[in-house]
Amino acid sequence: GGYDKPPADLPVQERLTTRADDNEDKVKERLQVFHSTYADIATVFPESLPIEGAPFIEDQSKDVNELVTQVIQFLKEAEEEKEVVAVLGMKWEAIGSDKPEAGTEVTNEALASALEGEKLEFSHDEWTAFEVHELAEDSYIKVGDKFLKPTAVPPPPPKR
Repeated sequence: GGYDKPPADLPVQERLTTRADDNEDKVKERLQVFHSTYADIATVFPESLPIEGAPFIEDQSKDVNELVTQVIQFLKEAEEEKEVVAVLGMKWEAIGSDKPEAGTEVTNEALASALEGEKLEFSHDEWTAFEVHELAEDSYIKVGDKFLKPTAVPPPPPKR
């Protein structure tokens, strides 16, 4: 379904703020950002954010401004030290024109189109944009008259 506002009879209704850009797409985008960053933040500030459940501050005695400042500082430092994690799917190789006898075929038009253009390596952001959720080492994709498979990407060298 679509985005529905909470019923008017809920006491929490009075505390909610509706923004001009509150629509289903924006809410989904905000949730995606939340889910992609929450685990990292929770590992750094476990006493401030619950690991399981809703993203609220359980200890109301903590200064929210201080927590927000810590989170912003953490995010700035993380961005400066940003380490791209290599994941399966960021690099592909041709395996011939015969369909593999084993493995799972990936069906993704955007990925196939990119691979058809002979691009075999993707940045983390590019790979994420394809939204391929279930990929294994024995996965493969048909591109034109050939098949390709993901290759393992070595981890980046340790920082010194």
